[in-house]
Amino acid sequence: MQYILGHFIPLIIGGGIYLFFRGKNLMMFHYLKYFNLRNFIDTLRESYTQDLNLPNWVIYSLPDGLFIYSYINLILFLWRNVIFKDSLIWLIIMPVVILLYEFGQLWGYVSGTFDLMDLFFYFIGIALPFLIYQRLIIIKSKRR
Repeated sequence: MQYILGHFIPLIIGGGIYLFFRGKNLMMFHYLKYFNLRNFIDTLRESYTQDLNLPNWVIYSLPDGLFIYSYINLILFLWRNVIFKDSLIWLIIMPVVILLYEFGQLWGYVSGTFDLMDLFFYFIGIALPFLIYQRLIIIKSKRR
């Protein structure tokens, strides 16, 4: 259940938001064209989403939070909610990279626009798996 609710569904929702509400200039649309799915997705976008008026935070910030939430849940699931000191790097590497990327935008080192709403959803996506599964998570200093 943790895999489905914690990893798979947030990944599908975030990906769906990208597919149906983000601009068609994203790299993923080039891949859709390569796999002959671009016309199908365009038809779905025009048929089902044109009347939906979602807030910008849902379109531009929520998927980021869902993706990092999905990542943390996947790592916890794969480790059966046991965190070892020597494997902690795999749990924190992606959050560190995305936070550095966002602050890199603020400081002008990375192209893009710094957004506090993105940061908010990143932090929620990082913290929520630990809050939800706190009773299941075991922290060990060494592997046996």
